[in-house]
Amino acid sequence: MIHDELPGLGNDISVPLTENCLEEEVPCLPVQDVGWLDSYVPEHAPGAASAGFVIEGEAESKVMQDTSVANHNVVDWPGAYGFRVIFQAQEEIKKNMTWTFSEQLRKLFVSLSVACPIYFDTETRPPEGSTICVVPIYKDCNHRLEAVRCCPSHSVGSTENGLPIEHWIRCEHRSTLYFEDSANKNRGYLTVPFEASSPQNNMRFTYRFRFMCRNSCFGGPNRRPTQVLFILKSPGGVELGRSVVEVKVCASPGRDRKREEESALRDTKVEPQHSEPPTPGTSTGNAGATKRKYTLYINTESCYKVLLKINEGFEIGDAIKRKRYARALGEALKASSSESSSE
Repeated sequence: MIHDELPGLGNDISVPLTENCLEEEVPCLPVQDVGWLDSYVPEHAPGAASAGFVIEGEAESKVMQDTSVANHNVVDWPGAYGFRVIFQAQEEIKKNMTWTFSEQLRKLFVSLSVACPIYFDTETRPPEGSTICVVPIYKDCNHRLEAVRCCPSHSVGSTENGLPIEHWIRCEHRSTLYFEDSANKNRGYLTVPFEASSPQNNMRFTYRFRFMCRNSCFGGPNRRPTQVLFILKSPGGVELGRSVVEVKVCASPGRDRKREEESALRDTKVEPQHSEPPTPGTSTGNAGATKRKYTLYINTESCYKVLLKINEGFEIGDAIKRKRYARALGEALKASSSESSSE
């Protein structure tokens, strides 16, 4: 006689499986007592433990995501639905914080393996069944094609619950699925369903992410800056929007945030660079005024492009002024020479 133990009922109740089981007097469960099977989660797998690990080609029913966009187009794009990533505001920065987000740097500082709450929001509701694809990447374009993985030390012992040992980022959502993109050097990524805000109280759903290896770890990120690309996708895998967040996994998030914000503030200050004074008798185009060059450090490409256009406008204006000045000067000299010749 073969016995199959039912999960959650221990060893006290077992159902004999024989050819004549319908004729034998065996303990049977009433129909109303087995409803728990629909929502059953194993005891050894709370939260993230119910997530699955899927390698491409093993699950035809799952829509595999293409992470090629992470190779080149790593910029924010809210899309038609206004997709964005939100972090809870914090009043004070403390050294003992387990995570903190800098709006100034658009950067998350987080301790190793702690649950960091992240929220996703849209201006209009995306299609039912939309998902969020979470892809860790290196910020430097020279390392962009490499997969972000845990170092050997932080990979040891992380095989519990069947989760992938080298995946750098994990999520506690019970419907999390982990993948490896074989077309992009087995880049590890995960997907979670997009949970819309509650219509009753407009509360956003809280996703809790864990980062499993520090940026300073040798054999892993190895001091290379990392980013996480959050991509909102339709049920069919069409990209609807994306958001990029730089992430630094470190020992003291509060301390590192303060240091980097202060350093960025110093770098963005205008630093005049005095040029050599003009030699006597030479003209600088504006009554002998000395031209100075200034260096401005910009953190974002979009801001750089705006300032570049403004600078080009000023240069065009200066060129027009110089042209008018030269024309007026030429006319004055011409008039002066004609008066002298007439005399």
